[in-house]
Amino acid sequence: HRLIEGKWGMTAKGDPIIGPALFNPDLHISEKAVFDPLYPLILSYDPGMKHPCLTWAQIDSDNQLRILDVMLGVEIDADSFFWAAFGRQKEYIGAVKEIRACADKASEQRHGSSTRTEFDIFREHLRPWDVTPITGVVASKQFLIQRLASRFTRLVRGRPAIVFQPRCEYLIEAMLGGWVWRAPTDLRPTPNTPQDNYYSHGSDTLLYIEQNFGPGIRAIEKLGPRDDRPRAPRHRATSAGY
Repeated sequence: HRLIEGKWGMTAKGDPIIGPALFNPDLHISEKAVFDPLYPLILSYDPGMKHPCLTWAQIDSDNQLRILDVMLGVEIDADSFFWAAFGRQKEYIGAVKEIRACADKASEQRHGSSTRTEFDIFREHLRPWDVTPITGVVASKQFLIQRLASRFTRLVRGRPAIVFQPRCEYLIEAMLGGWVWRAPTDLRPTPNTPQDNYYSHGSDTLLYIEQNFGPGIRAIEKLGPRDDRPRAPRHRATSAGY
């Protein structure tokens, strides 16, 4: 149907987080979602377990989020993945002067005897732009999902607040219904966390963009009364991102 009639659709087991109720292909898929050199290019990375994912996006001065491209890896090491990803960036996006980047905190974890993490490799590839990816969590996942979902119901200067380049088929399928809530249980009849599946890694890259570059979210760190009293250093374990 997609190739012959130009129709989009996605069926997955579970209740969709975005789904057809919010995602309108005629509105949210646009050939006009192209790179604008006036704004920084945003790269968002999720290491995944078997499916690393990198999403390219931009947010313009009206706060429209444009999803320009996405690359999903399958059974691939980080070095090979990022070489392929930055080659893809050169092919589909072209020359870029300014980049912003973010990643799941799990990318900072070492695996086996390797001395370089996926975060280290990502940062090495970003060296020409003198960029270090932002990691860490400053807002709940439920809050970020609400913020992302709200983009599908808003217009900014007569334009949808989020648009996808048609070649982002993987993320489009995720938004149409591949990204779903966990199945209800007796203890939690109304789940509020996404199911871990094929589409969750790409969808998480959108949440990292919303958290790190969406308007006002990182300001959450600064809310509350100021307290200038000296504090003893805290040592605590920090769980991986999502």
